Amino acid sequence: MHAHEFWIAGEPATFATKRERPWKEAIRQAVPDGEACCQSGGMLLDFQVQSRQRGNQPFDIDNMCEPVFSAMINQLGWLGGRRPNLMWFRARRLLKAPAGCAARLEQGDAPEFQPDGYRLAFRDVYVAPLPKSGTAPELPAWLTELPGVPSATNESVSIKLSFAGTKMNLGDIATGTVKSTIDCLYPLLGGTAGAPDDWKVNALQCEKGAAGAPAEGVLIEVWSGEA
Repeated sequence: MHAHEFWIAGEPATFATKRERPWKEAIRQAVPDGEACCQSGGMLLDFQVQSRQRGNQPFDIDNMCEPVFSAMINQLGWLGGRRPNLMWFRARRLLKAPAGCAARLEQGDAPEFQPDGYRLAFRDVYVAPLPKSGTAPELPAWLTELPGVPSATNESVSIKLSFAGTKMNLGDIATGTVKSTIDCLYPLLGGTAGAPDDWKVNALQCEKGAAGAPAEGVLIEVWSGEA
């Protein structure tokens, strides 16, 4: 499997914040222009941070992905310069030094997702149109009506979302299907419609064209660990 690995030094930032511009500049300085051999594939992102909070406010792992996708794909031309060419990604938020992000681009299938020290708390298939906003009622209602859904008490969660279709844009992480789906998992994560406790998510893997996923909908897997 062909892979490209980069270390990006600096404090990772979320999108639409004052830290985003210098963080994207750090990415552009650390990562060369994209190569023609990597027109599609996946991305592994290990964000190393000192805390899960910024300015006394928790920040979300999906929002941390957006500046990296913007800089590496749209600006530097990796994956053909098109976010729909991102077939899968895995992002982890690690409390360790030094601050930065270890980024790896790979061709081939997504790696197995089995978070160390976590137990599988939920696995089910949602067969229905995917939410278009974080306040869409259908997915939360489905979760609420399922028997045996675990209560949202833990503060460390890993999530895997598997989609069958290959045309969806996984890279549209700020406003697209992945973001809406995560926001609608608040019956599992805690929080309310429009204000989910998605800051609890320390690892996130999303893939499309996935075996076992429904033709319409998503296979949802949630692991629970220690805070």
